[in-house]
Amino acid sequence: MELKKQSKFSKWITVPMFGLIIIFSVLFIISSFYDFEIMQIFEKLLNYDFFRYFSSFWHEMGYTELIIPLVASGLVLVEYMYRYIKIDKKKDWQSKLFLFVLYAILISAFVIQLYMKWNSSMSKVREFPNGGPNIEFIRLVNLKELTIIISIIFTIQSAIMLTCIILLRFYFSKNKKFIQGGYWKPAIAVLLIFVIGYAVIGSLKIMSWRNFYSQSLESKEFKINWIANEYGLDIEWIKENMDKVYQVIGKPHEYQEWWEFNIFVPNGRPLVWNLNIFTNSAFPSGHVVSSSCTVMSMAYFITPNKKGVIKNKRKEIIKTSILYLGFIHMALMVFSFLINGSHYLSDTSFSYVWVIISAIIAYKIADKIANKVNKKLNK
Repeated sequence: MELKKQSKFSKWITVPMFGLIIIFSVLFIISSFYDFEIMQIFEKLLNYDFFRYFSSFWHEMGYTELIIPLVASGLVLVEYMYRYIKIDKKKDWQSKLFLFVLYAILISAFVIQLYMKWNSSMSKVREFPNGGPNIEFIRLVNLKELTIIISIIFTIQSAIMLTCIILLRFYFSKNKKFIQGGYWKPAIAVLLIFVIGYAVIGSLKIMSWRNFYSQSLESKEFKINWIANEYGLDIEWIKENMDKVYQVIGKPHEYQEWWEFNIFVPNGRPLVWNLNIFTNSAFPSGHVVSSSCTVMSMAYFITPNKKGVIKNKRKEIIKTSILYLGFIHMALMVFSFLINGSHYLSDTSFSYVWVIISAIIAYKIADKIANKVNKKLNK
């Protein structure tokens, strides 16, 4: 057997990729000078229910969307192991058991991720003092609204995951391209982009420990006023009991530029390596890494024709449209963060540039791995 490989991306992928690198590089430079002012402008959109729901929806979606391509890539590799790795002196039922167990493990990982995220999101809903509502204070959604938003997200993601499982097990694993090894390299590339992307982003988060805009005094005052007006609370009582209010929503932090790394300019936050760095440090954005890794995974698997010979025009249009919808999704993720104050524009634009570069690096490394495996298989 020889693993089929593609040495280059289609131009329908490379052109928008490099376009995004230029756009987000420019945004990163601009935001380096006007980060705080940009956030103050976009935060005002929370006064409109549509943008409030939109920002919460896209924010929550970013927590769990990456698990889909990771599990799907794992299942692709499992299918190859089941099809091509010969287990000496093993019965057929043992090979099928091997396939079933690995499928069960990966699908369980997906379900566990959704379950953990549900509990995590619901734990952030707290009761505002003085008879106020149960509300999530960063995105200003109450318990009922958040339950509906997460339920919709999990339903969509579960449907996508189930579709991937069915298509992979009963269709793709039996078609010619799969048998020739056409999906092996993209699966490796997806895992590589995850490792490369998060390794750098995580390291920078440790050194930075930048505060979020939502932790600033200006953002907290805006949201306190919004809650008071929306639910008819006494603003004077809130002002007189700020210590009690801050016990619920957290005390404000001073603004910190992205280049003021905690490792060089101490800001009072500990320099430690643990999973909290992905949720408690703003720069760079881990959410964006998740979103863009998901889209770049689509770019690996859904590859438009690059030779200029289009046999099925409708199929090419569908594949290209899916990819471009993914790129739009990346932009909407940034927009949602600007509205709810989860990340500064510099946090997200930097992450996008890095992940696109990581995607290219991962693709090249996967190509070399495929070459080495081919040489061993052909001996």
